[in-house]
This record gives sequence, structure tokens and C-alpha cells, in this order.
Amino acid sequence: MPAVLNFNCPFCKKEKSIRYSASYNTFHWHQWSDTKSSYKIEVFPVQKCNSCWKYYFLKDQETRESWLWPKYKLVEERVGLFRRKRFKKVLVHEAPTKIDDWDLCYPEVKEAVEQLYSEELDDDHIYWLLISFLRAYNDWFFRKNNDDENKKIETEEDIKLFKKYIEKLYNVIPEDNVIFRGELLREMWKFDECIELLKNKKLWNVEFVKNQVLEHAKKHDKNMFCIEKHNS
Repeated sequence: MPAVLNFNCPFCKKEKSIRYSASYNTFHWHQWSDTKSSYKIEVFPVQKCNSCWKYYFLKDQETRESWLWPKYKLVEERVGLFRRKRFKKVLVHEAPTKIDDWDLCYPEVKEAVEQLYSEELDDDHIYWLLISFLRAYNDWFFRKNNDDENKKIETEEDIKLFKKYIEKLYNVIPEDNVIFRGELLREMWKFDECIELLKNKKLWNVEFVKNQVLEHAKKHDKNMFCIEKHNS
């Protein structure tokens, strides 16, 4: 069932509504090595106000959830050889008059990091801000960058900025989350450190994920990748 999350900008108090929904049928789902998934219900943790254009953490705002309850309306149609008139019921969802995009693109997340990042932030806020940066960066240059005519190419400045903030993200990831720490090392081009961290770890039910991260590290491949599903 599609849902709408409503909240207010902490700066100008303008209300924002975003729609989110997901299917729990995982038959065609994708899980990427940067932790992004195609089936989880995840609302972007950093939001942009479309009135004052400032960024803020969604987790710090009071949210109000509403559901797009299904309703039916009658639609006229003509059927058969003699074009008989009849009415049929059509399922519709009533939505707020304005529903905003919930996702931010890489240029927007760069602005958000410039506005929000501070050494005074706690680890939880740093995590949500920089995991947003990581996923948006990979969306922009890899995951959604399939148009050969307008393909986006990383610049030296982009790569430098990426390494700077992913290093800070790495520092707030718990040490027992070794796969994700190894993945961040790999994406920062620290292939030897990634291999050294993961090679002797026994991770049992997620061993297949570790092996895929190691395989890409040994190939000196720093791009995020779609995790191959484990068949047990």
C-alpha cells in the first residue's frame, strides 16, 4: 500500500510530503555492495526544502504518516458490436495535491554535506549524511548512468571528495561490520587493506558476500556492484 510521509522544514516550516512504497516480493530485487537495495522501504535520510532550499535530517523532524487508501470511481466505456454503454469500477489512490521526490541526486547531496557536515555531529548523524553521499555518488556515476551519449564521468575533484567523505564514513562504522568496512576500503581504492581485513574472516551466512567483495578488490575494481544472490 503506498504511503505518504508528511513533515515540516525546521527552517521555514514549509510542509513537505513524500510518497514511499515497496514490494516485499523479492523475486526481482537487487542488493548492491554499498548497502542500497531495490526492495526495502527506505526514505532518504537527508531532505531538501523546496521553499527555502536548505537541507536537514529527516530523523530530527516530527513526521506524520498517511496512507493512500484505495478508492473506486466509475468510468464510462462502450463495448461490443453495438457499442453499448456501460460503467466499470476503476481502482484509484487519492494523494495529496503535492508529493515531492524523496531522493536526492549527487549534486544535491554534495550541497547537503557542505551545509550539514560538522565534526560536532554525532556518529549517527554522520552515518546517515555520508551513507546518503555514498549511495547518491554511486547512483550518479554508476547505478543510473547508462546513457552513453550523456554519460557522467568522475573528475579528479569528485574522486578526491569521495575519498575524503568515505574515509569519515569508514571511521563511524563499527569494527564488527567487517564486510561494509572492507567494501568502503575497496571503494576508496585501498585494495590491499580491504583484502587484508577480509581474507581470514569467517562470516558464515554472509561468506558469499565477503568473497564477492574480495574478488572485486583483487581485480582492483573500486566500483560498487550488484551482489549475486546466494543459493543455499
